[in-house]
Amino acid sequence: MAKEKEYHVYLGELGAFIYAGEITADGKRWAHKSEVTDEAINAVRDYMVEMLLGGYGQEVQNRSKGYAWRLNGGREVHLDISIIKAEKNDEVYIKKEGSEEP
Repeated sequence: MAKEKEYHVYLGELGAFIYAGEITADGKRWAHKSEVTDEAINAVRDYMVEMLLGGYGQEVQNRSKGYAWRLNGGREVHLDISIIKAEKNDEVYIKKEGSEEP
């Protein structure tokens, strides 16, 4: 009986894009793959809001939760999600890290 193709998600070799696709039955190469960076990030955002913060339907309040992973050398990686009250007339914007303005 032949092994079925497996579906995987991975960070591309140059680290610029996230890909999803099927691996061949022998597990050695990609059978089909697609660039899914935006979809993957949006899915993680929605998962974290739903599972950690109780969903988008909750009353707007400042709240934050997340995940942490310990690295070698005593460092940690934190992946946090926050919901805060919008201050810019409900405009959608991306705030760059370390910046006061979007």
